[in-house]
Amino acid sequence: EARKFLRPGKNEEGWWTAEHLLDQVINYAIPIFEAKYPNAIGVFTFDNSTNHGAMAKDALNINNMNVNLGGKQARMRSTFFGPNNTFQLMVFPSNHPIFPNQPKGMKQILIERGLWYDGLIGHCQLCKLKIDDITRTDCCMHKILSLEEDFKSQKSQLQEEIEKKGHICIFYPKYHCELNYIEMYWGAAKRYTRENCNYTWSSLQKTVPEALDSITLITIRKFARKSWRKSKSNPLSIQPRMQIPGLNTSFGKPYGLSGKTLEGDFQDFLANVQGRTVKTETLKVENVKELFS
Repeated sequence: EARKFLRPGKNEEGWWTAEHLLDQVINYAIPIFEAKYPNAIGVFTFDNSTNHGAMAKDALNINNMNVNLGGKQARMRSTFFGPNNTFQLMVFPSNHPIFPNQPKGMKQILIERGLWYDGLIGHCQLCKLKIDDITRTDCCMHKILSLEEDFKSQKSQLQEEIEKKGHICIFYPKYHCELNYIEMYWGAAKRYTRENCNYTWSSLQKTVPEALDSITLITIRKFARKSWRKSKSNPLSIQPRMQIPGLNTSFGKPYGLSGKTLEGDFQDFLANVQGRTVKTETLKVENVKELFS
């Protein structure tokens, strides 16, 4: 089964990490899905936790780069950049006469892309403080590279691995757990645990699996429909809507959830789904198990 348990703590099995998650999804959840629904395309949805957004060690992650070459910085994968899709190595080749196999660093990457100018600093204070300003595009090396399309489009390792398996990975909008029905599932499981556990470790090991099993598939589907209704709870949010081919449901643009607006986050979510639908043409009735049936 796909469930995984660990004994938490510094002197025990540690804490749940991105590596645990990848192992669970790739080696257990996906094979189970494929065995149960042969030739189907799975749609795996996640919230925006740190583990879900973790990138691969060789991913194009500006936060893992130094200003200068070498040193303790990530050895990143090669990439393509610019309107002509120009190939670029992020690490000097092994036959380089001076810096064989050394990571290039931000300055060298910018020089090769023609984006370097004298006096450019590595990371300015405004960017360190994460102060957004759409007019500030070349204040530091970090900012310039973060706006490059290949860096902007870098996916998390979780998404990359799921897509390698031929399935689809999407993420819920940030800060809106009411759209993710697994939260209701956890709530029901915790309530069962509180009512049936004396909170010793041995009791928890016995009760938690029972709690997870106590929630029926019918109840889980009710949770899913409830989250779906919340996403359309505001009568002003009906338009625009997008129908996913082959599925008996559609996305609306919700406003005012929890006193906030989703705006960009939810639109990114919709664009992500819509783009993958158009690109892969795999969301069909015969290929996808309908989640909200």
